Amino acid sequence: MLKQLQSLDRTKGAGPDGLSSALLKFLANFIYKPLSLIYQYSLDTGAAPDDWKLANVIPIHKKGSRSNPLNYRPISMTCIASKILEHILCHDINNFLDDNNLLVECQHGFRKKHGCDTQLLTTVTDLVEAYDQNIPVDLAVLDFSKAFDVVSHPKLLLKMKAIGIHSSTCNWISDWLSNRLLTVTVNGAQSSLHRVTSGVPQGSVLGPLLFLLYINDMPSCVHFCNLRLFADDSLAFHRIQSQVDVDHMQSDLDRLIEWANTWQMKFNVDKCEHMRIQRQTQNSTQASYTLNNSKLTQVSSIKYLGVHIDDQLSFDKHIREICKKATQTLHMLMRNLKKARTKSRSICYKCICRPILEYASQSWSPHLVKHIDTIEAINRKAFRWAYHKKKSDHISDLMTQLDWQTLAERRQNSDLKLYFKIIAGSAAVDESKVSTSHMHDHNTRTGSVVGTINTNVKKYAFRQRVYRYLNPPIHRTDL
Repeated sequence: MLKQLQSLDRTKGAGPDGLSSALLKFLANFIYKPLSLIYQYSLDTGAAPDDWKLANVIPIHKKGSRSNPLNYRPISMTCIASKILEHILCHDINNFLDDNNLLVECQHGFRKKHGCDTQLLTTVTDLVEAYDQNIPVDLAVLDFSKAFDVVSHPKLLLKMKAIGIHSSTCNWISDWLSNRLLTVTVNGAQSSLHRVTSGVPQGSVLGPLLFLLYINDMPSCVHFCNLRLFADDSLAFHRIQSQVDVDHMQSDLDRLIEWANTWQMKFNVDKCEHMRIQRQTQNSTQASYTLNNSKLTQVSSIKYLGVHIDDQLSFDKHIREICKKATQTLHMLMRNLKKARTKSRSICYKCICRPILEYASQSWSPHLVKHIDTIEAINRKAFRWAYHKKKSDHISDLMTQLDWQTLAERRQNSDLKLYFKIIAGSAAVDESKVSTSHMHDHNTRTGSVVGTINTNVKKYAFRQRVYRYLNPPIHRTDL
């Protein structure tokens, strides 16, 4: 309890009760004992204070038109005292789930050792393997409509009890979810109070975990496809070698609709898309899929967890998009930091702009010179701006002297860091998919680790890159 109070972030705003994190942290040594008694009494009686059920909701724009209310994510600002108890419960529930391996492996959202990078790497590795074997893959991105806001409280508690969570914890969570009130806050103005009858609060500590428990049985209804989950972001894909495989994927989509209807969830068909990944030499007929009797839109590129995956696995569109966004961000910094010092400019670029160019690079790291040069040009432009250099200045040596790494070097470091995390068991990726151990049938001519390589897509994939980093070619010279 004391540790939780002392680790509070002073910059966080106060909840509806007006108690700020700075105040609670300042008084930590004086209030942790009485606060512990309040928490214990609340858990023993299964009743949460009314103040903990009140939330100030702040709408955060996701994407699309800003005039459409559906394009906003409601973030609940709740009492900090409630969040501390939620942290304690969340820690205990997660330990119970991990010890008993109760959460499905394909779910990578809001879990230790899991993240966007592990989910994307796992998915892209499977897609690359099929592509290299010249097997088409049909892929569908499924989008829930108001996922967190439509969770049925009675059905959530039913699943929690079925998975083995203690009845006292279930009773407290049941009371914490019931009779909740919210008020929407926009530009300092507040709406009247509204009662919440369903859903888990986004912005709370327990909310994401409760949602994972609610959809934990979703993969059980998929019999043929590979399903990937990151909270409410869903991706299903299946290798297509005959019409039977197409029928299998459609049947899995139908079962997902049945599951959603059973648990009062709903897919936003307008935002669901499907795509076929295959080599250009393949002339197979494109399949058509439906979701809830509505035809899915067929595209040549889909966006999953912030990465554009195209039908050739070239990531050309993704690189163009991130370069465009990074350039716009850099120009914004250049406009607003005209009088800033070198150190300030450098920090702003590295904290705000550079992450756009590096996000999840383990999955899409480029090998074409045009892509590498396009990305690196932004990094070099940022260096010139930060150190007040002109276009005519030769900056390569200066970048090395000032420890300004190229993005290619940083991508290599990111690859190796994630690889060693996987080997050490600190990242949830199947080690067999990235292992660089020699096999009896390895192809040394192409630098392969296992088996043969038929395409550049696989030749420059994560596993092969790591192998080349760890086993650089030896250049022999005549003495």
